Amino acid sequence: DKKGEFWKRLEDLSQKVENISYTIFTVANWIDIKNFPDGIFWPLRKIYSKRRNYDKNTFNLNDNKYKSWIEFLNRQREKLNIEYSFHGLEHHTHDSRFASSQEFLSYEDEEKTKDKLEEMLNIFKRSGLKYEKGFRAPGWGIRQNQIGLLKKLGFKYVALSSNFNDPVDGINKNGAGLK
Repeated sequence: DKKGEFWKRLEDLSQKVENISYTIFTVANWIDIKNFPDGIFWPLRKIYSKRRNYDKNTFNLNDNKYKSWIEFLNRQREKLNIEYSFHGLEHHTHDSRFASSQEFLSYEDEEKTKDKLEEMLNIFKRSGLKYEKGFRAPGWGIRQNQIGLLKKLGFKYVALSSNFNDPVDGINKNGAGLK
């Protein structure tokens, strides 16, 4: 939002609604995928995923070139009562079995998931961004065992879709949170 319209909307809303707070879910190391089919075309990803047509570290929170942006976000946090929480390491997956935005569904074993979560946490810690330990999986795609792992890593909550359907064990749950 180079024109600042998003922040202006939050400021306007904050003036109208007393004690309002916001949660902005943030990706640690956004990977931009160029010309990568998604939506109804996501089956074509099998072809594209072999081409590795993406840019590594497109937007890494820990990159020095974004320090002023991190400082701005921290000021906005105080000014507008914003909570920054986690929204994945890279946001995308190159696993053609899933829509590109469902990063965490492609992490099938606990060790790989743990490694990715720890990398995400380390990027946030080093970036200087003030954050809360909440999580919303990209594309709402998360496995039941990953929710337990987030709890072990000290996350306070996990935002889930209203009809959480675990692709592994078929558990269908409503609502969100860690118990």
